[in-house]
Amino acid sequence: MASIDELRTWAQENVKLINILTLEKKREVVTISLIDILEEEVEEKFYLTKEKMDNFVYKENYEQTEIDLEPSINVIGNTSNTGHRSHDVHDVDGISPTIAARDYKGPKQIAIKENTKKGYVEATEGDGVRLDHIGGTTGRGRVQKKSSPTLTTSGNVGAVTEDLRIRKLTPKECIRLQGIPDELFDRAQKVNSDSQLYKQAGNSVTVNVIHAIAKKF
Repeated sequence: MASIDELRTWAQENVKLINILTLEKKREVVTISLIDILEEEVEEKFYLTKEKMDNFVYKENYEQTEIDLEPSINVIGNTSNTGHRSHDVHDVDGISPTIAARDYKGPKQIAIKENTKKGYVEATEGDGVRLDHIGGTTGRGRVQKKSSPTLTTSGNVGAVTEDLRIRKLTPKECIRLQGIPDELFDRAQKVNSDSQLYKQAGNSVTVNVIHAIAKKF
């Protein structure tokens, strides 16, 4: 058993290390966003079903009839202070509005339910989405702009796609987020199920973060 003096020495050394890490003002610049690690072709099984999308997307600003013979443009919100139509938030079940020459400046958005006064948060292509408690009334921070929510062992992390659908991140994408190269994932995939791979990603630590911390010692 360690003596009091040994414990005191250990504490003093560790407090100094903590001070070195927390007082360092220089930060690593992150140049990669979530969309950069997404796979180009993903199986349909990773996408939310129509039923789950209906529970996930905010639709309280318009009425939808049971029988809609003519598709329409459904606007459910607007993110502009002036109400400009280029900032409309569209329902994923409606048809696309006319694409203007300047639309590249204002990405299309969908509104995802969130437990806030407004009731929803806007999301665009490449945003990360928490997929737990779909249809529930709890939870904030549902959408992470251009980044991923915290990975979990259940793999309940998703992303908004180019066509404004929401899908679950694949096991490979989760492993990529932890800074692990694809060749190591490919080897792990041969002997692990998707469920096991999600658990490994959720229990892992981010290689880049550990490397940055180690450089401080």
